[in-house]
Amino acid sequence: VRDFVAEDFRFSFKDSTNFEGDIKMTGLPNFFETHILADIKELNFTYQDITQLAIPTPTSKVPLPEMLSALKQAKLSAHYEGYPNNFTTKFKLNTNLGDINVDCNLNHDLLSLSKPHYYAKISTDSLNVKDLLKFDDDAVITMSADLHGAGFTKNDADIDLDIDIQHLHVLENDFNDIKILGDFENEKFALSTNIQSEVLRTELNALANLTADVPEFDIIADVKNADLQALGLM
Repeated sequence: VRDFVAEDFRFSFKDSTNFEGDIKMTGLPNFFETHILADIKELNFTYQDITQLAIPTPTSKVPLPEMLSALKQAKLSAHYEGYPNNFTTKFKLNTNLGDINVDCNLNHDLLSLSKPHYYAKISTDSLNVKDLLKFDDDAVITMSADLHGAGFTKNDADIDLDIDIQHLHVLENDFNDIKILGDFENEKFALSTNIQSEVLRTELNALANLTADVPEFDIIADVKNADLQALGLM
């Protein structure tokens, strides 16, 4: 079989999981030379259903981390186009915990590149990570993040990270307009942020040097105001 096409493909599994979408694969049977065009119109699922789905692996189960058990209901729509090692994809995930949008691409074709290149834009809307991270209180975040990078190993990675937190509710306090900038290059990771709120006003700059066997850290925090009681630290 060289080409595979499934239009208006639908299936259901267990009580709450159902799929509807289109899949087109050209170039089989060599998977890594196969062009894939996939549109997931709608995939509804629960953590419980997915962990019971049998797949051809040593455990016969989908290896989802236990922390994701907080996903009681989830709906995914997605688009994928390209090859397994050179593709673009975007998806929207609506869950009982909040919403996540992802738009990314990866070029891992080492016949034309010296190292992999990738980009990802991630945004969340009122995502409550309390149950995911086992917090006692709500931790709700609305944010967007842009990541540009090349290389996956500590020795060759070159990554730029730009995070814009529009709103963060944590420790029963609200924080707005937090900017976080990160840069990883030459086995060194630099990070800076500025927080201005009623309970915390601080500028933070940090550098992690991973070139030595024992990593070295240099952190400078300029704390202008911190209400320790409001932050739950006393």
